[in-house]
Amino acid sequence: MDKMDKMNKTDKKSSVDKDPHRFSFPQFPKLPTELRTIIWNLTLPSRIVEIKFVETRGFYTRVKIPVALRVCKDSRDAVLSSYSTCFGNLMFTPRTLFNFSLDTLYIGRQFQEQVLHLVASLNATEISKIQNLAIDSRINFDPATGYDAEIDYDACVKKSSLIDAKSKVFDLMHWLEYDIDEGTGTMKLYHEWPTAVEDMHECPMPRLRVRIQCSCGAFHGDGDEDGDEDDYEDSYGLEYYYDDDDEDVYCIQHNLPAAR
Repeated sequence: MDKMDKMNKTDKKSSVDKDPHRFSFPQFPKLPTELRTIIWNLTLPSRIVEIKFVETRGFYTRVKIPVALRVCKDSRDAVLSSYSTCFGNLMFTPRTLFNFSLDTLYIGRQFQEQVLHLVASLNATEISKIQNLAIDSRINFDPATGYDAEIDYDACVKKSSLIDAKSKVFDLMHWLEYDIDEGTGTMKLYHEWPTAVEDMHECPMPRLRVRIQCSCGAFHGDGDEDGDEDDYEDSYGLEYYYDDDDEDVYCIQHNLPAAR
């Protein structure tokens, strides 16, 4: 063995030592089929599958299929049996891959007009195997009137005996997507408020500067330099306070009620 070969072997060994957490596993195909199947199934995510409907294609979803279903033939063969093709009807064949154990069927408010159609289209297998269902808390809201719709869609789903455990969720996307990162991307369900949402609600609101007219005719600002929210002081040093009995603002200097 010449000196160059020894150096190459030394370099390869050192590169392995420097990177103990390798991202590739060349020996994976040599594992028993049963073990590879278990490993591939452990990669499956719990998805929130929002169902949609169009007259030209029936029920469908925009949620991506798991990576294991599109990596290679070995991975697809290993996990395909965990998914069923669901949510068809008399006119359209089912096309949505759904894992009854992992996935959650989400019915949003925009799907309101198709709720009864979906419930009537579910077959016996889907009704008996769906374990996770999330319904938008505003599913009964009618935007045209500002009140509940004539049909109680939430009750219709419950009476269908779809599943025993149901979750009513609040869709935060439409009022958070331009404010925090959690408002965009793949849908997620939380048992508690996401940290970014909670922090946003806990942020102190800035105090507005207002001008108060004293009964003496002068206008004064709301200063509050001493940190007491019940007292006010303008730039001229005139102080105001709230009377707890009638909640009127009084000018300390003149002892006159301030005009509102």
